[in-house]
Amino acid sequence: MVVLSKYAKESMGFREISEGAPIEAKFQSIHVFSVQGIVVDDGTVEVLHPLINDVRCSLVLGNSPNELSRALAGDDFAEDEAAWSKQHGAQPPYLMVLLGPTAVHTCSVGHVKEHESGLLTYDAFPLAKSELRAAADAALPSLVTAVACTLSKPDHPVKVKKIDHTVFGLTTSGVTLHDLRFEMKGSLFVSRRLAPGALASELGRSASLAAALDPRVSRFYYLALEETDALKRFLYFFLSIEVETHAVFSKLDHAAHLSAMLVADAPQRSTSLSFLAGQRERWTSLKDRFLWCAICRWTHLSESDVREFGRLKRVRDNIAHGSLTTPPGDAVASVERLASQLQSAHS
Repeated sequence: MVVLSKYAKESMGFREISEGAPIEAKFQSIHVFSVQGIVVDDGTVEVLHPLINDVRCSLVLGNSPNELSRALAGDDFAEDEAAWSKQHGAQPPYLMVLLGPTAVHTCSVGHVKEHESGLLTYDAFPLAKSELRAAADAALPSLVTAVACTLSKPDHPVKVKKIDHTVFGLTTSGVTLHDLRFEMKGSLFVSRRLAPGALASELGRSASLAAALDPRVSRFYYLALEETDALKRFLYFFLSIEVETHAVFSKLDHAAHLSAMLVADAPQRSTSLSFLAGQRERWTSLKDRFLWCAICRWTHLSESDVREFGRLKRVRDNIAHGSLTTPPGDAVASVERLASQLQSAHS
């Protein structure tokens, strides 16, 4: 981070905040993601307001960042949409998420500058930004994971990639405020068209799914989506599968599932049930637990999906043992698809 002197700030037009005239403001943040793999019609804007891990969010998906920003915050996001898109190497559609507002934050010492769009301060509200970062850490992993899983199909994955974000405030007198601080690749994908009615339905499902996801799982999934290194991407997705497997296994009514597998009038049914329950208690390996979860909970998985998990686990084990340093390309794509299928089971 570059630390500016008082002289440098004042040479840029900033002045010290007047004594006895503190600035009070609430802050919000907007996070923008590129959604790769779908196409939506222009003008499709429907704002949702889900509660994700105790964080109130507002989200919308569409083609124009300014149109989306106006729907969320009442103002444009970029002066020149085409230039902004080129700068970030992104193309529509975009998922835009609004977090906040924060509590009222007060600054009585620092530097401020009048600007045509409102006020500019220089690193005057660190606690407000910290509050928004905490909200983002709590909500975005589950929300982005849910959107990616809901929109993805087994044969057509959708990637959700963060490309930009901004923080802004609104003073108690209604003036827009921006708190500044100076701190000093390409891809190919295929898209499928998403009709306006389907878009609203899918985004609604995403909001519901986000609230149902285990934050421990979605955190790894989110890290994988943000990662460009193949090894890390594979391991993060696999970790999301591993944590999800143990979580689902721990919540299953094992006795009920075992009982359902036995014929009601079978001889020695009680003895058989007791024996099988004892065997279940010895299922401590990830492979055994995954298979049992597939039988009892993940009934949408096919036999080939279960076999593929076995292959992916061998890849993970080979990485852990040092006999493999980079996962095969198809394994990275496959582990993402399987991780998405498991999270979709919550919808």
